Amino acid sequence: MNKKILPALLSKFVNVVVILAIFSLFFWIFGTLLNVVHPTSTVINQWSGGRLINSYYNLYFETQQMIFFGIHIIRNSGIFAESPIWGLILSIAYVTDLLILKSDKNNKRNIIILTMLSTISTTGIIIIGLAILYKITTNRHKAKLLLFPVTLGLGFSLLLLLSEKSETVSANLRVDDYNIGFKVWKASFWIGHGLNNGILAIQSHIPTFERSLGYSNTLFVILAQGGLLLFLIYFSPMILILFKKNINLDFKFAIILFFILVTTIIFEGTFLFFWILTLSYSYYSFVTLDKTGT
Repeated sequence: MNKKILPALLSKFVNVVVILAIFSLFFWIFGTLLNVVHPTSTVINQWSGGRLINSYYNLYFETQQMIFFGIHIIRNSGIFAESPIWGLILSIAYVTDLLILKSDKNNKRNIIILTMLSTISTTGIIIIGLAILYKITTNRHKAKLLLFPVTLGLGFSLLLLLSEKSETVSANLRVDDYNIGFKVWKASFWIGHGLNNGILAIQSHIPTFERSLGYSNTLFVILAQGGLLLFLIYFSPMILILFKKNINLDFKFAIILFFILVTTIIFEGTFLFFWILTLSYSYYSFVTLDKTGT
């Protein structure tokens, strides 16, 4: 494989996400909010227990509702079953474009930011915010001018989002998920409980009335499935890249942000997750070959 294929693949991924973001933002504004455009059909959302949801040309679905500062609002979930997954993909695309591809096309990233805000995904907004703060602090020309107002605005926005969500049961459930995940992993530290039994072991510790809410992070699912061994198989290239001197800081910070996503969102077993792992192995092999001159 040619080394140029990796950035080409990442660029195509970002472009696809931006196109989906444009569609979802359009239908969210003119359909969900303004009712200028109307749903074209309804579909069954198995993810939410078989509930009927509105569809706009199968390019946007109204899947989740919430009370946001006293206002009833439908979150932008794009073509996905829930908005956190859409937020996950948006944040990965943004970090990829900003820190790995280093694209100078701000329009793409602005579209992603606007779409992310419409998902009301706390994790996604935090990831994008951290990426922006990182670029500001590493840019000597703009850091002094922009660091304080951006930090203040971002901090205020995050406090509002976190305070809103902390009033719900979801905040407590997420803490419980970490506790349960750690207990299950500790019971079989090195090799886990098996790929099929890992999530079952976690679910056996979750109260029955909470199981329908799902599990909230990828990290402990992996550790429950295959212990420390599977964790190293999955993430060794990324960990080694973090300690390599010839890798730029932008790329390393992108990896750190990915690990934050792994600890806050469940997407283990998805095509996106394994695609990223595959790319990490490919990138590490290219870095190693370049260093050895072979």
